[in-house]
Amino acid sequence: MLRRLRDIVATLIYVVAIGATCYQITSFSVTPAGSAMVGDPVTLTATAACTPGEVAEYQFRLRAVSSGATVLLRSWGAPSFQWDTNGTPPAGYELVAQVRAVGNASLKEASKREFFTLVDVPAC
Repeated sequence: MLRRLRDIVATLIYVVAIGATCYQITSFSVTPAGSAMVGDPVTLTATAACTPGEVAEYQFRLRAVSSGATVLLRSWGAPSFQWDTNGTPPAGYELVAQVRAVGNASLKEASKREFFTLVDVPAC
């Protein structure tokens, strides 16, 4: 209880000092969960907690676990995005949702990650 109260006070101090913000991604889901075959659509959906009256915008990135190479899947916009996996090599990936308040020019205010595997389409 005391820790939760401390977190709330710290958030309020941050908001007062910094201004309008989206300070936390409260959920990030990937459908289907865990893995899909190359070519299957994958839906990424995030929700965020923002200061009252602020509207969140979301950005989605992909990072290859083996190489660390990062790709922007979709720039700032709606909380949901359908990733077309056609042309993406089968591998392990880290999917990243980023959030900021609309009108905020920062690179991001919060982010959350999910690990995902693309598998090759089985040969006939």
